[in-house]
Amino acid sequence: MRPIPIFGGRWQPFHNGHLHIARQLLAQHERLIIGVVNPDPLAPADPSFERFAVRANPLRYWERLRHITIALTAAGCLDRVTIVPMWHPRSSLEREAHYLPPPRLRFWCVPAISESEEQKIRDFERLGERVSALFDIPDDLLAIRSSLLRYRIDSAGEWRHLTPPAVGAYLGSLQRDVLWTENTHSPIPVVAGRWQPFHNGHLWLLRAIAAQAGPIVIGIVNPEPSNADWNEYPSFHPVNNPFSYWERANMLSALAKREGLLERCYFVPLFHPRRNLANDETFLPRNRVWIIPITSAHEVAKVAELSQAGEDVLDPVPPPRLASIASSEVRRRISEGSEWMHLVPEPIATYICNNRGVERIRDLSSRYSTIAERYHRAVEVRRTPSADLIAAPTEEHWRFVMDSSLYGPILVEAFKWVLGEGGKWLTKREPASELSTNVLLPTRTAEDVDDSVLGELRDGWAATHAYEIQKLNEQLQVHRRNLADFDAARTEFGAFTPPHVSRGTEREERELAEKTERLRALLASGIRQK
Repeated sequence: MRPIPIFGGRWQPFHNGHLHIARQLLAQHERLIIGVVNPDPLAPADPSFERFAVRANPLRYWERLRHITIALTAAGCLDRVTIVPMWHPRSSLEREAHYLPPPRLRFWCVPAISESEEQKIRDFERLGERVSALFDIPDDLLAIRSSLLRYRIDSAGEWRHLTPPAVGAYLGSLQRDVLWTENTHSPIPVVAGRWQPFHNGHLWLLRAIAAQAGPIVIGIVNPEPSNADWNEYPSFHPVNNPFSYWERANMLSALAKREGLLERCYFVPLFHPRRNLANDETFLPRNRVWIIPITSAHEVAKVAELSQAGEDVLDPVPPPRLASIASSEVRRRISEGSEWMHLVPEPIATYICNNRGVERIRDLSSRYSTIAERYHRAVEVRRTPSADLIAAPTEEHWRFVMDSSLYGPILVEAFKWVLGEGGKWLTKREPASELSTNVLLPTRTAEDVDDSVLGELRDGWAATHAYEIQKLNEQLQVHRRNLADFDAARTEFGAFTPPHVSRGTEREERELAEKTERLRALLASGIRQK
């Protein structure tokens, strides 16, 4: 696969010079990525960066996505372009990595027409990125600047000849204040999901929405899986999110093209619309309606939460045969080697197969499977002709699992916490159990806990409980980090510490105490009775 050129900018707004460069790149390459930098003008990635000043960024991500799509549609090249958000790629590509192909499959295109652009080239090269600066731009197009366009629009001067005609019509329809925003008469439907992967039930919903005219927003939830807090929201766990934003956007684009909907579908990242719409506002139209099909209690909760937030919601009921399809079922079938292609549209299946999606899902399933499942797989390796050995593992099988270090570090970490630092949190609670910490392991302290502690556990106990202990360990680490942040805030603000810091400290301390108590009781249940 050939590297894909990336043409990034703020596009405030997109004009004839930008379109010329895009066409020039598409004449030389099969695909093009257009990066929309600084997607939220009211919350820039770097407020000190002069080009991110609000006065120079009147268009939100949604309005830029709309008018760039209109320009590419009129130029007949939308099907070869992927539009993605970028925060401050010249400074860091940590976030952008979720929205782009890997470094070996991309390079940046920067027209070296000013000192600012030449500095941009140096910044990308400093990050280890490949850059191309070869463009043949006519003088009349070279003279066009987005700043000139904004000035002429604000001063009622002549400007439409500087943009593609369809873009001029769209920009002229926007309401102009601090931000230039779209104001449609009819609400634009928004359908959101993780699409891990998109399946036939989702396709029914897309077709039902497409029966009505107008644009469709397809929100790609959890766009940055490795940055998600899956302790708070288990659906965001890596095992449930094998595909990046880049991959999902390309899958959905291929599907929309087959359905004849590419010009109407707008793919946007949504971080957690049920919890905090403020983070997603820039990616959404102001006049919108959420479409959430009711297939389970999970969707009922979505409808309730968005409605409480003042959002308009429609909740169609899909046919029973489609309501029973779930992305988790597709992933399970893939990981187990069962038939799955009949559950997803053909373009989705093709993309997964052609981009090693099957292998990735199986690898994630193996890497993140529950500790209990890993235990039984390890036992299976030592299978003997006696079926009883699988139903009731012997001490020898148990030792095999322990020797392979599947549980050892997890359990040792838990014991050290309960017998050490965690003990002080138990004193902050009313006793939830008659069992004292000393009764747990009377001859040990946190300092002398090592792998030998595993010998004091009942046979096979960890096969059932080690996964839960692992999750408690991870959650305790999160609460400890949060407490450290609050402590740092109290040190910084002193007597002027905001009230939310004190409330947050109380919440984290309560969680630490409760989860430490749960962990202690769980460990105690595994100790052999002397």
